[in-house]
Amino acid sequence: MDIRTFVSSNLVSASPSELAENFCWATISLLIEGDFESIGGYDIARRVRGALWPTLTKNACHLAREGKPCRHGPICLLDLLWNEIGRLPRGREIPKPWVLRAFRQPVGAGRPRAIVQLVLFGLASSYCQLIANLLISIFENGVGHWDKPWRLLDHEIIRDEGLEIQELGNGLSLRLLSPLKLRSEDRTMSNLIPGLIDRIEGLGRWHGVKLECDFGALRNIARSIEIIGDRTSQHSWARRSSRSGTTIPMNDTRGLIKLRGDLEPLAPFISLLPVVHAGKDTRHGHGWISLVH
Repeated sequence: MDIRTFVSSNLVSASPSELAENFCWATISLLIEGDFESIGGYDIARRVRGALWPTLTKNACHLAREGKPCRHGPICLLDLLWNEIGRLPRGREIPKPWVLRAFRQPVGAGRPRAIVQLVLFGLASSYCQLIANLLISIFENGVGHWDKPWRLLDHEIIRDEGLEIQELGNGLSLRLLSPLKLRSEDRTMSNLIPGLIDRIEGLGRWHGVKLECDFGALRNIARSIEIIGDRTSQHSWARRSSRSGTTIPMNDTRGLIKLRGDLEPLAPFISLLPVVHAGKDTRHGHGWISLVH
């Protein structure tokens, strides 16, 4: 299949509500055991992602490894999950069709355990079994500490289709379950919902959908939402890139925010937020947010 043709040609027009009601995703959940008492869930997710990259490149054709469209046989997972696929009309890159998240389980007897979830959207969800097999293989090769690798205990795949649009009224709280990194240069929480609108427009392409709505009006509504409670904090840290071997400075937001305003026109987008994440580095375990009514 030509992925780039899928996300750009013969698209079906749909409203935000229609996209949400037909949105499909597959969640690959891994139960792992290891020595990760001192690291957060996003660190666990980030290390799994780092181990995924060399496995994908090992099994990819030379074109995909160079970031070019793969033209050989069945779909190339590196091309599907990693390479740039296309851009939206306003120049934004179509987002990658997956996110990664992780959370530790309550500590009991024995080594600590955690759940890692890789969530695939639209077209990518059709390949969930192949991608699950790939994830299993990286644990066979060793993930985590070199002398005490994490161990995969169990896994499952759950497919979902269609999301109930929530009634939001005029107030809602958002709990940041993992660090949030906003894309805008003005990294304030007021940019969260406008960025989410762009993200979901792009993820619609992985469903063969062209989102039809008044984007300008929706962004104006989103920017009018008041933040009446901000219990967030800013964090600065650094991560090491397994691809480049360099250290990358990071800044993020964590905590809880409370919103007030005309949320109903934004309900299809906000209802999808816990599934699709928000902001930057969602494939590193960032931007996982729950809705608190």
